[in-house]
Amino acid sequence: TNSKVAIKIFDVVGRVIRTIFDNDKKAGNYTLYWDGKADNGKKVSAGVFFCKMKCGNVSLTKKFTLIR
Repeated sequence: TNSKVAIKIFDVVGRVIRTIFDNDKKAGNYTLYWDGKADNGKKVSAGVFFCKMKCGNVSLTKKFTLIR
């Protein structure tokens, strides 16, 4: 069955920088890459960011550092 999946990148103050994926997906393993750009297409500065994945009522957030 399909589930609604949303994967977004946030900055340290909680603003959405980039929506990587926001659609229905079947269960399985997938690989997605972030090119270091914001939704407007511009490169973001190096720093700390958060990647949040939400699938149905399950949510997972990971902190990472972007180094340029």
